[in-house]
Amino acid sequence: MTSKRRVYEELRIIVENEGGEMYHERRGHASGGAWIVKLEGKRKVFEADGGEYMALARLYVPRRANPTHASHYSKTLIDNAKAEWLNNLRQ
Repeated sequence: MTSKRRVYEELRIIVENEGGEMYHERRGHASGGAWIVKLEGKRKVFEADGGEYMALARLYVPRRANPTHASHYSKTLIDNAKAEWLNNLRQ
Protein backbone atom coordinates (compact mmCIF):
# COMPACT_ATOMS: atom_id res chain seq x y z
CA MET A 1 0.00 0.00 0.00
CA THR A 2 1.39 3.39 -0.92
CA SER A 3 0.55 6.46 1.06
CA LYS A 4 -0.20 9.72 -0.66
CA ARG A 5 1.87 12.72 0.38
CA ARG A 6 -0.17 15.48 1.96
CA VAL A 7 0.33 19.00 0.62
CA TYR A 8 3.13 20.79 2.52
CA GLU A 9 3.54 17.65 4.62
CA GLU A 10 7.17 18.44 5.43
CA LEU A 11 6.22 21.84 6.88
CA ARG A 12 3.36 20.30 8.85
CA ILE A 13 5.71 17.74 10.38
CA ILE A 14 8.06 20.50 11.55
CA VAL A 15 5.15 22.36 13.18
CA GLU A 16 3.71 19.22 14.77
CA ASN A 17 7.13 18.18 16.11
CA GLU A 18 7.29 21.56 17.86
CA GLY A 19 3.87 20.97 19.45
CA GLY A 20 1.86 23.09 17.02
CA GLU A 21 -0.73 22.45 14.37
CA MET A 22 -1.13 23.32 10.69
CA TYR A 23 -4.30 22.93 8.66
CA HIS A 24 -6.00 24.26 5.55
CA GLU A 25 -9.20 26.26 5.82
CA ARG A 26 -11.37 27.41 2.89
CA ARG A 27 -14.22 29.14 4.65
CA GLY A 28 -13.82 32.84 5.36
CA HIS A 29 -10.78 33.28 3.14
CA ALA A 30 -10.05 34.39 -0.40
CA SER A 31 -10.31 31.94 -3.26
CA GLY A 32 -8.09 28.98 -2.53
CA GLY A 33 -8.39 29.35 1.23
CA ALA A 34 -5.57 29.71 3.71
CA TRP A 35 -3.13 27.63 5.70
CA ILE A 36 -3.46 28.25 9.42
CA VAL A 37 -0.47 27.56 11.64
CA LYS A 38 -0.65 27.64 15.44
CA LEU A 39 2.58 27.45 17.38
CA GLU A 40 3.55 28.57 20.88
CA GLY A 41 0.37 30.58 21.37
CA LYS A 42 0.73 32.39 18.06
CA ARG A 43 -1.45 32.02 14.99
CA LYS A 44 -0.24 32.73 11.46
CA VAL A 45 -2.46 32.77 8.39
CA PHE A 46 -1.01 32.13 4.93
CA GLU A 47 -3.60 33.23 2.37
CA ALA A 48 -3.60 31.91 -1.17
CA ASP A 49 -2.17 34.37 -3.66
CA GLY A 50 -3.92 33.62 -6.94
CA GLY A 51 -4.50 30.06 -5.78
CA GLU A 52 -0.83 29.65 -4.83
CA TYR A 53 0.93 29.54 -1.49
CA MET A 54 4.29 30.92 -2.55
CA ALA A 55 5.26 31.79 1.04
CA LEU A 56 5.18 28.04 1.73
CA ALA A 57 6.39 26.81 -1.66
CA ARG A 58 9.58 28.88 -1.52
CA LEU A 59 10.79 26.70 1.35
CA TYR A 60 11.16 23.85 -1.14
CA VAL A 61 13.92 23.31 -3.70
CA PRO A 62 12.96 24.85 -7.06
CA ARG A 63 12.75 22.50 -10.03
CA ARG A 64 13.55 25.30 -12.45
CA ALA A 65 15.14 28.74 -12.53
CA ASN A 66 12.89 31.64 -11.50
CA PRO A 67 9.88 29.63 -10.27
CA THR A 68 6.56 31.48 -10.45
CA HIS A 69 4.13 28.71 -9.51
CA ALA A 70 4.02 26.29 -6.59
CA SER A 71 4.30 23.37 -9.01
CA HIS A 72 7.76 24.66 -9.97
CA TYR A 73 9.08 23.43 -6.62
CA SER A 74 10.10 19.91 -5.61
CA LYS A 75 8.95 18.03 -2.52
CA THR A 76 12.37 18.51 -0.89
CA LEU A 77 12.90 21.31 1.59
CA ILE A 78 15.76 23.77 1.09
CA ASP A 79 18.72 23.36 3.46
CA ASN A 80 17.71 26.02 5.99
CA ALA A 81 13.94 25.52 5.65
CA LYS A 82 13.31 24.34 9.20
CA ALA A 83 15.08 27.30 10.82
CA GLU A 84 13.54 29.80 8.41
CA TRP A 85 10.03 28.34 8.82
CA LEU A 86 10.15 28.28 12.62
CA ASN A 87 11.66 31.77 12.77
CA ASN A 88 8.81 33.07 10.60
CA LEU A 89 6.20 31.40 12.80
CA ARG A 90 7.72 32.66 16.04
CA GLN A 91 7.79 36.34 14.97
